[in-house]
Amino acid sequence: MTTGLATKPAIPAEPVDESASWGRAAFDTFFVFAMSATLSILLHVPAFFREWKEGDEIVYLELARLMKWDLSHYNTQDSPRVQNWPYSIYRQPLFHHGPLYPLILKLGISVGAPAETGLTFALLCMIGLLAAITATPRILPCDRIALAAGLLFCAVEPLQGFTTTRLLHDGLSGILLAGGLLAYVGALDRRSAALAVAAGLLLAASLNMRFNCLVALPLIPLLQLFSLYRDQRLAAGVGVATGEGAGAPDARPVWQRPAHWTVFAIVFGLVMTLGMQHFYRLLAEYGTLSPSAIIVPVANIHEVLPVTVFWDNQTRLQSTFHLAVMMPVLLLALSPPVLGQVFEGFRAGHWCAALWASLGYLFACWFWFSHTQLRYAALWTPLFCLLLPWMLWATVRKFPRTVVTVLALTFVSSISSDYWSTVFDQSTAEVVPAFYFYFPFLSPLYRTGWGS
Repeated sequence: MTTGLATKPAIPAEPVDESASWGRAAFDTFFVFAMSATLSILLHVPAFFREWKEGDEIVYLELARLMKWDLSHYNTQDSPRVQNWPYSIYRQPLFHHGPLYPLILKLGISVGAPAETGLTFALLCMIGLLAAITATPRILPCDRIALAAGLLFCAVEPLQGFTTTRLLHDGLSGILLAGGLLAYVGALDRRSAALAVAAGLLLAASLNMRFNCLVALPLIPLLQLFSLYRDQRLAAGVGVATGEGAGAPDARPVWQRPAHWTVFAIVFGLVMTLGMQHFYRLLAEYGTLSPSAIIVPVANIHEVLPVTVFWDNQTRLQSTFHLAVMMPVLLLALSPPVLGQVFEGFRAGHWCAALWASLGYLFACWFWFSHTQLRYAALWTPLFCLLLPWMLWATVRKFPRTVVTVLALTFVSSISSDYWSTVFDQSTAEVVPAFYFYFPFLSPLYRTGWGS
C-alpha cells in the first residue's frame, strides 16, 4: 500500500576531502604543540637569571670543573666547597651519578656559560618530551582534545619545572628514560632498526644521567617478552592493533622469527655497552652498587643538615599523598576506564597495558626506594605525561565532569605549588606543594621551613 506521497530522491552526501581533514588535524596538533613549547620556554626563561647556590647544583658544577674529558678524576675530593659536606660520596674517589650531565656543564665551562648550557639542554629535553607526547597517538589512541590537555599539563608540570629550571638532573633522567621506552616500544611494534638505535641511545643516556635509572633495566627484556606475547595474540585474532590484521603469513612461532630479536639485540647491546660503563666503574671501585654502601652519612648529619630530619620522618604514604594533592591528575592512572583498558590490553596484547605496567613499576621503585624527596618522582612522571592523553581519552568518555574537575584542581594546585614558586623566587626551596594557600589547616603537613 502506498501513501500517495512522492518519495524525494536521496540527497547525495558531499564528498569528504580526507587530505584536507588530515591537514586540519595536523595543523591543530602542531598548533597545540607550538603553544605548549612556547609556554615551557617562557616558564624556563627566569631560570637563566638566577643564582646557582643549591647543594646539588654546586656539586655538579664542581664535578664539571674538576673532571677530565676522558672521565678521569670524576670526584669532588679536591673541592673545598664540597669535600666536607655530610656524606661520604663527596670524599670518595668516584662519584655515584653518571657523568653525562657534568660533561654537558663542562662543555658550557669551555664556552664560559656552564649554567646556561645546562639550562638550554634541559629546555631542549622538555621540548623533546612535548614532541614525544605528540607522537604517542601512533601507539596509544586518543583524540585531539585529550592530546592538547596532555601537552599543556606537561608544559606546567611542577616536578619537571622544578628540576629543569635548576642545575639538577632528576627530571632530565626521567625525560630520557620515557623517550627511550617510547622509542623502544615503537621499534618493537614496527621492527625498526632506526628506532631501536634511538631507543638504545636514549636509555643509555638516562643511565649515564642518574644512578636511580638502573631500576629501569628489567623493562628492556620485559617489553621484549610482551612484544612476543602481543604478536601471538594478534596472530590468534584476539586483538587487532591499528593498521594490523589477525593472522600472520609466517607459520613459525613468533619467538623463532629473527626480526623479533633484532630490535632487542640493538637496544640491549647499546645499553650494556654505552649505558653501563659508569656502573662497571662503580663496581670495580667499590665492589658493590648498593647506594647505602657508597653514600654514607656522617654520624651527626641531623645537626649538620637539619632537613634530613624531615626526609627521615617522611613516610611513603605521606609522600604519595603530597603528590596526589599537588597533581590530582595522577589519580587518573587508577580510574576504572583506564584499568578496564589495561586489563583488556593484557588480554589482547595492546601496548597500553605494557606502558601502564612500566609506569606502575617505576612508581613502585620510587615508592619503595626513594620516596623521601618528591623531586625524585621526576624519574617516572615524564612517562606519566606520555600516557596522560590516552588516560584522559579513556576516562572522559564515561566521567567527563570528573575529568574536568581533576584537571581544574591540578591546574590550581600545580601553579601554586612551591616547586613553581621557586622558579621565580629562588630565596627558598620548599619540598612539598603549597596547597595550604587555600587550606591553611594543612600547613603543618607541608611546610618544612628550610631554605635552599
